[in-house]
Amino acid sequence: MSSLTEDVVRQRSKSGRTCLIYSGKVYDVTDFVSKHPGGVDVLEEHAGQDVTEAMHSSETHKHSRYAFTMLDKYCVGKVQNTSDEDLCLMGKPNAKYFYNRQEGYTDPVDWNKPVLPQIPMLREKYFEWTHQPTDLPLRLFHSDFVEYFSKCSWWMVPMYWVPVMLAMIYWAYTGLSEHPDVWLPWLAGGIEINVSRMPYLFVLGALSWTLLEYVIHRWVFHLKPPTQYPIILQLHFLLHGQHHKCPMEKGRLVFPLVPANILAYIVYSVVSLVCPLLMTLSFISGMVLGYMIYDLTHYYLHHGSPSLTYFKNLKRYHVKHHFEQQHKGFGISSKLWDYPFNTLITE
Repeated sequence: MSSLTEDVVRQRSKSGRTCLIYSGKVYDVTDFVSKHPGGVDVLEEHAGQDVTEAMHSSETHKHSRYAFTMLDKYCVGKVQNTSDEDLCLMGKPNAKYFYNRQEGYTDPVDWNKPVLPQIPMLREKYFEWTHQPTDLPLRLFHSDFVEYFSKCSWWMVPMYWVPVMLAMIYWAYTGLSEHPDVWLPWLAGGIEINVSRMPYLFVLGALSWTLLEYVIHRWVFHLKPPTQYPIILQLHFLLHGQHHKCPMEKGRLVFPLVPANILAYIVYSVVSLVCPLLMTLSFISGMVLGYMIYDLTHYYLHHGSPSLTYFKNLKRYHVKHHFEQQHKGFGISSKLWDYPFNTLITE
C-alpha cells in the first residue's frame, strides 16, 4: 500500500481529483462524486480532508455499513507514517462496516453478465440481497435492444406525459363545454360534472396520486416476493428490486415508458368503471401531473443538490429509506402518507 502525505492528498484534490482520508487511509472518490447519495457538494466540500468523524456524525448523515463497503474499493493508499498496526487499531471501531471483505463474502451474482437471468437462483437470499446497495453498473438483459428500452432519462417523463396530460385536459374541457357529464345518475338524478368542476377534479387527481404512490411503493414494490416462483422474483427486481440494489443508476430512476403506460391504463380502466368519460379524463390528467412530480422529484432527490430546505430534508429522508430503514419512509414526493400509516422515519 503506497504512503501519501496529507499535503499530497490536498494537492491532488486541488488538481481535479477528489481525495479523502478515512481512518488513516486515502481514498480517491473522483468516479463516485456524481453518484454520491448525499449530493455532489458534500464530497467536494470535504475534498482533501480527513472525513473520519464526519462520516459518523449524525449532524449531517450517519453512514450505513453499505457506504463503507462501497468506499473500500476506492482506497489508493495510506497516510504517511501510519503503520499497518495503527490502521488496524483505527479501523476497529468501524470493523463491522467491512464485514463483507473480512468474512470472505462473495456476491452470488456475476456483475459481468446480465443480472436479470441470475435472479431466480438467489431464492431465499433475494430479498436481503436487493437491500444491500452497491454502486456497480447494472445490465439487465442480454439483448442490447431490450436493454436500451429498460432505461429512461428523466427528461423523457415531461416530454411524453405533458402532451398526454394537456390532450386529456383539452378533450375534457371541449366535451364538458358542449355537454356536461352526469355522475351517479341513479342517485337522485345524479351529480352534474361541468367545466367549473374540472379544476377540483384535477387537484383531487393529483392528491390521489400521492396515496397511490405510497400504496404501490409500500405494498407492491416492498412486498417480499414468494421465492418459489422465479418469474415473480424477476418481475419484482424489474419493478423495484434493481433500484434498491443499484440506487445510483441514473438511467433507472424514472419509470420507463412501457411500464408507465401499463400502469396508466390500469388506473384509467379502474376509474372509468365508476366515472363517465370526461370526468375520468379530468381526474386522470391530475394524476398524470402527480406522477410527473413524483418521478422527477425522485430523480432530483438522488442526483440533485437541493438548496431549498424542503428538498434538502426530503433528500436526507429518502437516503435513510435506501441505506438505513428500508421498511419505512415510503413517501417520495412528500412524507404525507407516512404519518397516518405510521411509517415515518424519525431517527
